[in-house]
Amino acid sequence: MRDVLKNLIDGMSETWVKVGKYWRVPSKSAITQARQRLGAGVMRRLFHQLVKPMATGETIGAFLNGLRLAI
Repeated sequence: MRDVLKNLIDGMSETWVKVGKYWRVPSKSAITQARQRLGAGVMRRLFHQLVKPMATGETIGAFLNGLRLAI
């Protein structure tokens, strides 16, 4: 999760986040502690709001006999 957060911040403009001057990427333990404070319910709702299948009906190789393939 730390790498995902770092990549997200790296993609933002400097006007949003002044990395190094005002903000640093949190440690793995800090991220774990924050997730524990939020609780499983918040993380579950976030997951269900954001996670969607990437393949559409037009995606080559994503379906077999009408069923979505998952690896």
